[in-house]
Amino acid sequence: MPDIDFYKKKLRVNKHRLDDELEVQAQYQDEIADHVASLAFQAAWAKDEADRIEHRLIAEAKEDNAKLAVETAKGYARANQSWKAARSYQHECQQDLERWQGLYDAWRQRGYSLKTLADLYAAQYFSVTTVHGQSGNTVERARELVAQVRRRPVNVRS
Repeated sequence: MPDIDFYKKKLRVNKHRLDDELEVQAQYQDEIADHVASLAFQAAWAKDEADRIEHRLIAEAKEDNAKLAVETAKGYARANQSWKAARSYQHECQQDLERWQGLYDAWRQRGYSLKTLADLYAAQYFSVTTVHGQSGNTVERARELVAQVRRRPVNVRS
């Protein structure tokens, strides 16, 4: 699977290559969605693992000293290196998930933009239509049309 930078570089839509852009949109968005789903699972697993470690450490602290308050036991658990490492991993997973979710949202927006561009092309919004006369110059052609209108006889009824 390509990394996040690969997809970020492809976010920009080239309106001159609209056919190519339309072909890859669904494929890339699907790949990103799959990666977001796996990262969501990984982040949930990391949170559960950190919670299990915390609960185990709290239980061990309570076994050592039965009169220990729950908040104090939590403090001991959270001072433990294994809990810190688990929470750090959880935060890394969550950060990756949020970055990829942002990318997924950007690709969804890109899809809407592609649809709008395709609609504009279908309506020939970007086509260039000019009036060409004998000279091929638009300004000269406009002058020719004005001259033709002036030469027409005016019908005046009495």
